[in-house]
Parts: sequence; structure tokens; C-alpha cells
Amino acid sequence: MNPSKTNPHPPALPPAAHRCGGFTLVELMSATFVGLMLIAMFVAAFTQQRRVYRKEQLITEMQQNARFAMETISRDIRMAGYGLDVPEHQLNTWVSWLPNFHQNPMISSGSGSDSDVLTIVAAFDEPVAALSSGAPSGSQTLSVSMLRGNFGDTFKPSDLIFIGKSETLRIEDVNSGQLVVSSHPTSSRGIRHTYAAGTPVELVGTVEYEIVPGGAWGGDFPYLARIDSLTQYYWFRGGNHSYGRDGRQDLMVTAGYIEEMQFQRQSGGIEVSLRARTSQPDAYYVHPTFKDPYRRMNLTSLVRPRN
Repeated sequence: MNPSKTNPHPPALPPAAHRCGGFTLVELMSATFVGLMLIAMFVAAFTQQRRVYRKEQLITEMQQNARFAMETISRDIRMAGYGLDVPEHQLNTWVSWLPNFHQNPMISSGSGSDSDVLTIVAAFDEPVAALSSGAPSGSQTLSVSMLRGNFGDTFKPSDLIFIGKSETLRIEDVNSGQLVVSSHPTSSRGIRHTYAAGTPVELVGTVEYEIVPGGAWGGDFPYLARIDSLTQYYWFRGGNHSYGRDGRQDLMVTAGYIEEMQFQRQSGGIEVSLRARTSQPDAYYVHPTFKDPYRRMNLTSLVRPRN
């Protein structure tokens, strides 16, 4: 008989065979610590990346605002004098609605650290009307047909028009599709040239640039305002509203978060300097000069008027 088949007690297994699968407390604590460290590192990296992205986003927005403001101002400066074909010493007489207007553009210096104000007179927009019939030299009455807008709302006595891209005229009276005009700023004189039917008629207007501080005119941030003298409404943060400085002005928020604007007349043109800031504070930044959490940039450009 084979003894291995009749032995009721099989040989004992090695000690390792009796161990159950799993980790010791020390191993669990070590794995948990490493996992927490990895999560903390991931959260820190994500937070830092988010912070950098937000900072770059604010800086990019600030740069775009400053550049757009500079482009808009530069465009209007280059237009200065177009449609106002008069000697410089007669500017104050022709532009009677602006006191002491002796240069175009005109710079009004701010007091102390206040921003300057820039005033420009030109025919800024496309023609609003055209002659419906020819007008010989010496005429004082022009018949016009509207290209856009309403005749009675568009033309007012004392307005200036630019006809045929060659002659500035003062409106003396308005009557049912006809303009009584003068080629002289104070007396009645006929037009100097002959114009055919269809000759374009442009309006000469005023644009004023100024910095509006936070809290003024309904805004809660500083912005660059472009004030147009030829329209009846102003645009502000998404809507049209009546604006009653003289009933014929359009205030447009050209660029937000522009804090300062300075102009300097140079031999080569007008030097424009802007200071912009970010729209939101940065909790991890303190400006070295203003001691606040807003980042800032300065932008300067020399602009030469074409006319």
C-alpha cells in the first residue's frame, strides 16, 4: 500500500502561502501622501496657469483699447481742415460756435495732471446731399436733394457745408430743399465757382476728444469720449439716449479704461500720448507709481494732419 494515499495529515505549506493579498498601514499612508502631493502640485500648476492666462488676457485687452483709441484719434487728426478751406487767421470767424478757435486741431491743455482736450473741425462723413440743379458762380441759393437723412434735421442756419470738394460755404437760411449760402463768414456773398447738378454737399462738423473719469456721465470706469457735433444722440454702453449739451451732439465711448491723454504740437505734426489701464485689478500686483492693483501702459504717436 502506498503510504502517501493513506496519510490523513498532508505536509504543512510554507508560511508565505497563508498570507492574504493587501497593503500594510504604512504602505497605505505612503500611497495617500504621494497622491495628495501629486494633486496639490496639479492644483498649484493649474492655478498658476489660470493666473498667467488671466493676466495676459487683461494686458491684451488693455493694449487693444489703447491702440484702437490711438487709431481713432489719428484718423480724425488727419482729417483736420478737410472741408474748411479758409485761411488760418479766419478760423475763429468761420467756426463761430467755438470760442477762440485759432488752430485746427485745437489743443486745450488740462490743468495740472488733467488730460488735454482736442477739438477738430472737418467734413468727417460722406456727402449728405447733392445739388438737384446747377448753380452758376455768384449764386446764393442752392437747390439740393438728400442722399441720406432728413433735410430739416440735417441743415441748420450757421452750419458750414463743403461743396464740390472745393469751397466752404456758410448757411444763412434753410427753406424747403433750398439753402441760402454765403462764401463769406460774416457778410452775404455768392459762391465763387460754378457747380453742376449732382455736385456733392458735405457737412462740416466738430469732433472733440476728452477723457471722462469714472463715475461721470453714467460710466463706472474712465474712458475716451468722442463728441460729435452733428448728430442728435449719443451711444453709451449699448443704447441710444438723448444728450442735451446743445441738442445736436453724439457722445461715443471710443475706448474704455483710458486714464490720461496729452497732446503736444510738434514741427512734424501732433504728438499724441495715451495712458491705459487694465479693466480688472490683479490681486497679485501693485503698481509702483499708483500703488493700486491695475497694470498700465503708455502709447505715443506722432500724427501729421493732411490738410
